[in-house]
Amino acid sequence: MDAGVSSPDAAPRVSVVIPTYQRRGLVEEAIDGALAQTMSDLEVVVVDDGSTDGTADHLRARYADEPRLRVIEKPNGGSASARNRGLQEVRGAWVAFLDSDDLWKPGYLASQLAVLARDDVDAVLGDADYDGIDRAEHQFGDPVWREPTSLDAMLGGGWGLPSALVVRAAIARDVGFDESYAFSEDTVFLLGFHHAGHRLALNRERHAVWRAGRAVRKNDELEFAHQFAQVRMLQPYRERPLVRRTLRRLHFGMQRQLGAELRRAGFWHEARPHLAAVARRRWWRVRAVVRWLRSCVARPSPEPLPPSLARRSQGVLESVRRYS
Repeated sequence: MDAGVSSPDAAPRVSVVIPTYQRRGLVEEAIDGALAQTMSDLEVVVVDDGSTDGTADHLRARYADEPRLRVIEKPNGGSASARNRGLQEVRGAWVAFLDSDDLWKPGYLASQLAVLARDDVDAVLGDADYDGIDRAEHQFGDPVWREPTSLDAMLGGGWGLPSALVVRAAIARDVGFDESYAFSEDTVFLLGFHHAGHRLALNRERHAVWRAGRAVRKNDELEFAHQFAQVRMLQPYRERPLVRRTLRRLHFGMQRQLGAELRRAGFWHEARPHLAAVARRRWWRVRAVVRWLRSCVARPSPEPLPPSLARRSQGVLESVRRYS
């Protein structure tokens, strides 16, 4: 028997959880990358989150001769519920998460486990190459990335890609994924991980690939949904000065974008509260002040606000009122 392969009845060293929805063809690439790891003592648990494209039956047929793969089906409930369902099934001491549109290179798990053994920590986050995003070549080199290595780091904006994360399975089950979040549930997980006092190390080797080009691209409304989720995640800690600064930064960014969108669409009156927020923060910029003054004399538009803009504008104003 291969020294790296456990017997069929023995618990594997690592369990890989792959949640998927409506990605019958694409998920195969993620599965193949997981099964091709240089360390073979693993199992792969694919959680089909209510797909209607025949994903589960297709995978069972395609991998019928692969004893390390299991396919679990559940009603559609989102990626957080799919990951939680997978955590109920895993048998390994460690759990590795892999999104169904991402990839691992063959040395991914071996590299992650080496860091875990070296640093004696509860989780490791590896670096990941970017495929389909222009602002950076890899996650750790991303100008918007913040190391998620402590509770304070998380409260200051830390985050990590779930497809580059390996965690002790018992801790992952204990922390769990908050199913009330449709977005950013992986960041909420890391916040809970650190809140409970667990330790995470970074692995600067790049053996994972995050494929933005294969994922559903974010539109403005989805981007705002992610930001609203961040605000909600941070608000229980808002008495901390660091969190207040982060909340102000998030709200300012949303109001600056909304002010720009509304004025470009001709809704100057409706843009007024957002342009006022920008002018207060950037009072020395003449253009910001002039735009706010113009909004003060503008009349309401005779045309109704597009539903997306109306939802986001009202949501941001309510969020500022409640959490700033």
